[in-house]
Amino acid sequence: MKLPSKLFNFLMSAFWGVHLHDYNCGLKLYKKDAAKSLSLYGGMHRFIPLLASEKGFEVTEIPIVHDPRKYGKSKYGFSKVFKDIPDMFTILFLTKYAKRPLHFFGLVGGVLSVIGFLILLYLTIIHFLGHSIGTRPLLTFGMLLMLAGLQILFTGFTADLIISLSERDKTSKTLDDLIKYKSE
Repeated sequence: MKLPSKLFNFLMSAFWGVHLHDYNCGLKLYKKDAAKSLSLYGGMHRFIPLLASEKGFEVTEIPIVHDPRKYGKSKYGFSKVFKDIPDMFTILFLTKYAKRPLHFFGLVGGVLSVIGFLILLYLTIIHFLGHSIGTRPLLTFGMLLMLAGLQILFTGFTADLIISLSERDKTSKTLDDLIKYKSE
């Protein structure tokens, strides 16, 4: 196995804890329930073991005899690894934060806001010590970080609210159906 493939397999195992020898191996077997439960698009076939694991299915690797390549060369190089990284983050976001987006946006927004606040606090102290801060790019940078962090944080609140309301609608429809059924 070449270095790019090893790097990809390492990243996959490190992010999700589903340890497989070769995620790119074309020989994969799935139970019917597991295969039907997945909605795949684009290049998501590499992530099937992760998606199945996230849905509660057991993922097991059975060693096979894999003869070394006799002809041609692998098309999986470093450029492919870098193309797969955005897909990895998409899967990470969809599996870990789809039902709780505030955890993701809150962390990112909170960190940016705190860094911006610390920069502005530093500049405030400098100002009270008698130094001019009006022409420093750090002032603009601190304000930018603070505002961007707050916007990201409020995006998380909004996404959480949308998910909460949609879940509540599903629950209330189920309860309404149950009440109608009991009254009949």
